[in-house]
Amino acid sequence: MRANSPGFNNPSGRSSLKNFIAPVFALLALGLFSCASDRRLMPEPTGVTVSDDVVSSDLSQIKSLAVIDFVEGHRSNAPRAVYSCDITGFNFVHGAVSSGSGELVANQFRFELSKRGVKVASRESVMSVIKQADPDVTSEYGVQLGLFVGEKLGVDAVVMGSVMRFEELVGAKLSADKPASVSFSFAVIDVRAKKIVWKSKFEKTQASLFSNILDYKTFFKGGMTWQKAHKLSSIGVKNILRKITIGDQKQ
Repeated sequence: MRANSPGFNNPSGRSSLKNFIAPVFALLALGLFSCASDRRLMPEPTGVTVSDDVVSSDLSQIKSLAVIDFVEGHRSNAPRAVYSCDITGFNFVHGAVSSGSGELVANQFRFELSKRGVKVASRESVMSVIKQADPDVTSEYGVQLGLFVGEKLGVDAVVMGSVMRFEELVGAKLSADKPASVSFSFAVIDVRAKKIVWKSKFEKTQASLFSNILDYKTFFKGGMTWQKAHKLSSIGVKNILRKITIGDQKQ
């Protein structure tokens, strides 16, 4: 609306505009303040779920690990609307999985864990060990494969997981026809204990700030724009690692 238009110069028009804008900013400020002031009443929606049986696990003794590329997909015999991760048992809402997303998410974990000061085996060394393994070891993506890789590489633990949804943003940064949607599981296998000692998952479809004001941190971390799937998964990796005690947790 131009400044010389009747509506702009009309005092009642300006008053109506103020009456509209003021509540919007008041609600935004209230939502941000509430999220920051009382997390017990209004927890941060990180998209992360931690398995109840590992929530108190101390993983600080893990100094070295290997990350196996995450498997892409789900059980073929699972219910249509919900799929289950074979290695963690977590259920996920059905979604498409982009090819290559398993390697991408694994690389994101390698990068973030290395930043924490953990000695992370290279992807090349992990793949080399897997190629040398007998078919009965590699036929199933699970604890047996993780232990084999961990023992061969001499690391304390192995990270594995499943990418259950990896749907790309349709649209542009400022206008999305369909937002990115990502979900994956995360498991830590202790090589000495020969068992899974941590299980969690990340599951999130990006929403606009005003449709989910409680998720303002994801909105701002993404540069206040609609994010690509790889950016959303990167946020998920960081959110998952904030829950565990591996390496330098300040990173």
